[in-house]
Amino acid sequence: AIRTPGSSPELSPHANVSLSPGEVAVPVVISPSGAVATLTPGSVVDLIREGATAPVVQGARVIEIPTSGFGPSSDAIAIVALTRATALSLASHPSEPVGVMIHGRE
Repeated sequence: AIRTPGSSPELSPHANVSLSPGEVAVPVVISPSGAVATLTPGSVVDLIREGATAPVVQGARVIEIPTSGFGPSSDAIAIVALTRATALSLASHPSEPVGVMIHGRE
């Protein structure tokens, strides 16, 4: 997880969405990989592991979709904002991809 410096709420010079106090940025591998193309910074998603009947994380906010070259990276990674406690639960299985359920705009 990446924590923002105390004086700056911005994740990186390229991020358009900042972290709120108490949030950390966490890269997650999205499966199927094509689903990452449907995400944009600001999207709110639930993250679910394959075969699970309930989300591992509810209400994660997408803050960045890393790119390599001219589009999403082939690794299908999204950077999401989470509380530290929630980030730790995901960090225990960093290589396990997660599916996404996208919330509607309110």
